Amino acid sequence: MKTKIYLDTTIISALFDNRTPERMNQTQKFWEYIDNYDVHISDLVIDEIKGAVQPLQDLMLEKVSNFSILTITDDIQQLANIYIRNRHGEQPYRRHCRETPAHVQREGKDHVSFLPRQSFKATVV
Repeated sequence: MKTKIYLDTTIISALFDNRTPERMNQTQKFWEYIDNYDVHISDLVIDEIKGAVQPLQDLMLEKVSNFSILTITDDIQQLANIYIRNRHGEQPYRRHCRETPAHVQREGKDHVSFLPRQSFKATVV
C-alpha cells in the first residue's frame, strides 16, 4: 500500500519556479518519486492553479491530472477559520494565509500521512 500524501499548490508551482532554482531542482527531484505515493490534492489547489497565468496553468494542471481530488467542505472551512482565530486572533490575513489551514484540515480529515511543504519537511498527521 502506498503512503498517502497531500500536496498543496506550493509544491506543484515550485516545479516551474525558476526564480528559485534550488527549490525548483529539489521539487523536480521529489517529483521523480511521485508515483511511489498515493497523491491527493484538493479542489482548493485546482482553484489556485486556475488562477495562474498561461502557460503555467496548463503545465500545473497536467502535473496533477492523475491525482485524487478532495473537496473542501463547509465543515473543513469552519475548522480552518477556528484555527486561524485561535492562533492569530481576528486580524485580517492575506488570502493564502486563510486557505492554508483549509488544506491542512482537509488532509487531516482524510488521514493523509504527510503534507510536504516548501521546505520539504513532512508533517506527520
